[in-house]
Amino acid sequence: TTLFRSVSTVGGYSPYSLSDGIVANSEGIPEYLMSGDNAFNSSAPWLPTLAFQSYLMDPVADVDGDGNMDSYKNNLSDGTVDHSRYESWERGYIDSYDFSIAGNFDNLIRFGVGLGINSLRYETEINYDEFYVGNKSMNLSNYLKTTGYGVNLKFGLLLTPIDNLRLGLSLHTPTFYDLSDEFDAKMVAYGDTVVSSQTPIDRIADYRLQTPLKFSVSAAYIIKSKALISAEYQ
Repeated sequence: TTLFRSVSTVGGYSPYSLSDGIVANSEGIPEYLMSGDNAFNSSAPWLPTLAFQSYLMDPVADVDGDGNMDSYKNNLSDGTVDHSRYESWERGYIDSYDFSIAGNFDNLIRFGVGLGINSLRYETEINYDEFYVGNKSMNLSNYLKTTGYGVNLKFGLLLTPIDNLRLGLSLHTPTFYDLSDEFDAKMVAYGDTVVSSQTPIDRIADYRLQTPLKFSVSAAYIIKSKALISAEYQ
């Protein structure tokens, strides 16, 4: 299975901006949490940290009076967006490798057992630009790559107790995936100067994913080689 998809849109004037939303959500976060090389390992969210380190926003006040600046102003936008642009792409695949064995006992019992191994890769990138008055703008990009492997088992059984009757049973175990996410984000603020900030590229999350189990039973009866009545539950 292969996936490729891309999207591109352009927006016009808007009284709301993403940059203003980031600044508003940064209220109460001490600036020292968003400063320095270890800022992305602190308790501060990464989006305000990107904005602070790219000088999209500057501290202006110590709201709670604890000696740490924790209120900010937007250096780029006056609260409106002249126009915006959104672009994204995603691609990926799941390759399946199946190994199976089957048997037949006197045409009364037929069975099959299969081992499935899946290889998975998925990538996506999103770019968003906001353009403001005064030739100022902001770009935010996000990249995610997911890779991993999965394994599952398949069992099938077909019984023929009499010539005209077929009874079936199948079981597909969940696919157990071991996955890794590698992701990063970058912000570029185009103001009086051009400043960029980026999360560490080697930010990796390892996790496991399990798909649902599949189970089905079926029955079919052949009427004088002219008609068939069947039922299945899954």
